Amino acid sequence: MNRIGDFGFLVGIFALFWAMNAAGTPSLAFRDLAANLGALTEQSVQLPFLGSVRLVTFAAICLFVGACGKSAQIPLYVWLPDAMAGPTPVSALIHAATMVTAGVYMVCRLNFLYAASPEASALVAWVGALTALFAATIAIAQTDIKKVLAYSTVSQLGYMFVAAGCGGYTAAMFHLVTHAFFKALLFLGSGAVILAMHHEQDTDQMGGLWKRIPLVAGVFFVGVFAISGFPPASGFFSKDEVLLSPYLSHIPGHQWIYAIGLVTAGITAFYMWRLYFRTFAGECRAPREVQEKIHTPADTVMYPLYVLAVLSFVGGIIGIPQVYGDWFRIPDSNSLAEFLIPIVGEAAHEVEHSTELWLALAAVAVAGLGTATAYVLYVQRPEWPARIREAARAPWQLVANKFYVDEAVDATVVRPLVTVSDRLLYRTIDAGLIDRGGVEGTARVVSVAASGFFRRIQSGLAQSYLFLMIVGAIAVVGWLVA
Repeated sequence: MNRIGDFGFLVGIFALFWAMNAAGTPSLAFRDLAANLGALTEQSVQLPFLGSVRLVTFAAICLFVGACGKSAQIPLYVWLPDAMAGPTPVSALIHAATMVTAGVYMVCRLNFLYAASPEASALVAWVGALTALFAATIAIAQTDIKKVLAYSTVSQLGYMFVAAGCGGYTAAMFHLVTHAFFKALLFLGSGAVILAMHHEQDTDQMGGLWKRIPLVAGVFFVGVFAISGFPPASGFFSKDEVLLSPYLSHIPGHQWIYAIGLVTAGITAFYMWRLYFRTFAGECRAPREVQEKIHTPADTVMYPLYVLAVLSFVGGIIGIPQVYGDWFRIPDSNSLAEFLIPIVGEAAHEVEHSTELWLALAAVAVAGLGTATAYVLYVQRPEWPARIREAARAPWQLVANKFYVDEAVDATVVRPLVTVSDRLLYRTIDAGLIDRGGVEGTARVVSVAASGFFRRIQSGLAQSYLFLMIVGAIAVVGWLVA
């Protein structure tokens, strides 16, 4: 998946460098690209079947292909859930805060390029919206505690791309920061649960853990509360800013993108509280020998969770929208936006405070609905989910098996590539042509020549060698004289 993304990313880099060289500035520095944006927008490239395409659009889309690979967007997302098999601290660092957000950062840092290409920006927003909804839907039916968080990461990255594609670069970066807080908390919290459960990751074998590991349950609660978007946690402020971006945007179908984002907010709250209730509420479903050994992890495990819990709750203070800053008479309360103005510029659209508050209220209401649904299904009526699965077996199996995307990728991409690599590249070309024909064939020719011809010439008689030397010397002198 990443090699596909890297290919698109390199093509985009080459296209930009070619255009910058034609403009007289062979450079890829952000400042030089921004300074020569006018020259870039005037250039075009000829593509097969598509004809002439603006260079900024072509380069921006190619770079976004790289972002899809690195930041796990449709269709290059399947690697990230599989990567959750790695150590939980690695998941918390790389897959929640650093590596997977590189694509989001790239799009925001090249905001001038995407702003000059409405087509590329629309593609970014739509891919982000569809990824957010698709991954959130898959997370509903997962039982592995880390798999739920993995698909949650894919979904939240989609949120960031929605904001970036709609011109809300500050909102995308804001959600990138707050997501690092609460998702790292959730990953490390899941690691604490797995450690307490003696390396059990299946939530079917959990339940009732709030009685046994209350400190872990408390910090995990903060993370779930923040990602659900409830005030005043950090996720509330950043998610509302993300949803505001498509609402104010003018890209094609921005109303639908906003609706998808709002629905996804409700699904996010549902599957995260489902995870929490299945893990910490009700009765413990683990074997008795495991239950007897459950205990709170050591302080070295818990201290980072306390720090991240505080940041997840109050981290939104770095980007409080002005509508809330006015309540407390704080001028320029959105300090992150002020900090990013030199890079992404000021907000292109203004919105009435009343409208912004109504949008925030709608998001909280949807999150509340998702939370209430999870509470009813997994706390008050825990027998209902089994009945629902039985009544809707086919749809449930489809979602639980991740829409069979992994199997489709394996059948259409992995296996054909492995077959071609094995039968053609390895057996025919490498082992057959190069090894047997080139290496071993050359050795056989040398062996036959040496044993059949050169061996007979080398007789070992000094008289023969002296005679041949004299004959050769006479021939050379004769040729020189002639």
